[in-house]
Parts: sequence; C-alpha cells; structure tokens
Amino acid sequence: MKYSPNGSALKQTPVEPMTDTPYRIDAVLFDFDGTLTRPGALDFSVIKRAIGCPDGIPVLEFMAGINDDAHRLY
Repeated sequence: MKYSPNGSALKQTPVEPMTDTPYRIDAVLFDFDGTLTRPGALDFSVIKRAIGCPDGIPVLEFMAGINDDAHRLY
C-alpha cells in the first residue's frame, strides 16, 4: 500500500486500458527556455535539422513561415 506525505493510505484507482481508437492532439507545448524541462534537454541543432530549418533562422520564426499545410503537419 502507498501512503501520502501525511501518512494516510492512498486509494488506488484502476487504470483504463489504452485502446486502438484514434485520437486527436489539440495542442503541443514547446518548452524552449527550460522552464518545464531540464536546461539543455532539448538539442536545437537536431530539432532544426529534423524540420529543415536553415542555419541563421530561429526555429519559431521558421515554423511560423511555413504556409504549406502538408509541411506544417510534418
């Protein structure tokens, strides 16, 4: 049994099994300044290469300039 910091027993709730049902992602959160992740956990050079961002152009500005829906979804 697990206990909370005040010593009371924690109630376990059953976990819903994952299904093969498709789902939609409504938003993605990017933590570019390390507020939510450990500093240095994101390798911007790898991210820029993966999305085809040229050297000298910041990632967010590059992403904002993508007008092709197919490329934007990539």
